[in-house]
Amino acid sequence: MTRSSSSKLFEFDPEIERTFHQRRTRASTLVGNSSSVNPIVEAFDSKVNMNGDKIVVNAGDNAIPNAHIVNPAMTVNELGSPDLHFQNWCINYPDVNVNFELKSGLIQLLPKFNGLSGEEAYNHLKMFHMVCTAMKPVNVTDDQIKMCAFPFSLEGSAKSWLLRLSPGFITSWNQLKKLFLERYFPASRTSSIRKDISRCQQIVGETLYEYLERFKTLCASCPHHQIANTLLIEYFHEGLLPLERDLLDSAAGGGLLDLTVNDAWELIEKKAKNSQQFGSRQPVKVNEVGLLSSNSESRLESKIDRLTSAMEKMAMSHMQNSSNMVNPMGPSTSFTPQPTSSALIGPLCSICSLATHATDSCP
Repeated sequence: MTRSSSSKLFEFDPEIERTFHQRRTRASTLVGNSSSVNPIVEAFDSKVNMNGDKIVVNAGDNAIPNAHIVNPAMTVNELGSPDLHFQNWCINYPDVNVNFELKSGLIQLLPKFNGLSGEEAYNHLKMFHMVCTAMKPVNVTDDQIKMCAFPFSLEGSAKSWLLRLSPGFITSWNQLKKLFLERYFPASRTSSIRKDISRCQQIVGETLYEYLERFKTLCASCPHHQIANTLLIEYFHEGLLPLERDLLDSAAGGGLLDLTVNDAWELIEKKAKNSQQFGSRQPVKVNEVGLLSSNSESRLESKIDRLTSAMEKMAMSHMQNSSNMVNPMGPSTSFTPQPTSSALIGPLCSICSLATHATDSCP
């Protein structure tokens, strides 16, 4: 624009980007309804002074399209009311050429995921995929049916998480699945499962088949553990009980780790199958050699109490006998010791000092 032009020059704005964002925000918020048949649409030109504390809205040549004048008859509550035409759902469903609806039977068969700490996200996706592929309508792709049915499989905090996402943010099934796994299967859980796989050990009394199934379940809970098959065989071999490890090494001809990966897994599967078909689970022994159970400890305490009581009775009896042998009335008084009950009954036990049994029969 030259100086000879009759158009008005605008003042220099040192923060032009800030002014642009403010003008765009104001244009998106100035929405109203006109009372006339043809709505009046005017362009706005906003100018911000140097201090930035006042915005003056004027009509100018540089019009902002689709900017409506706010109806002055609207109240403050009406201006702050929610927009009914606002798309507030996070999933932007793809265009479908065929009209279809989700049957109630499909919704009832869907697995439920609440977002709790003990729930498995991968297992939920597997069950969800199984139901959707079995109940898929005709001429509808897997991604279309999954995007429509997945919100019905969430409950509790998981559904609240889906409702908090930005409107129209999700446009494909892969994106929705990725967000779900990132939310309920974080990297910290992946690292924890990797450590559990490396430290997995066979329990005493557990068969080879049960140990192998538990090891496989742990690996399947995190498909992206990125642990090589060679390391998996080493972890499995190190976690075996000494006897099971020796038997497996003997079956391998000296050492399981000397075989190839495929041969090692084949041998493990074969031995585990034989353990399932012909092996029996041995009961776990609670009392090992050199250890005292609670019953034996209670019996020992009972014996000690009885022995202490017998020693006290024997000491009191000895003191009474000694006092009776002394003649308190003088030399004319004769004293005839009476036989004790132990002498009448029989010999005393040398262990517990009781006359009810002999020494070799002491409990």
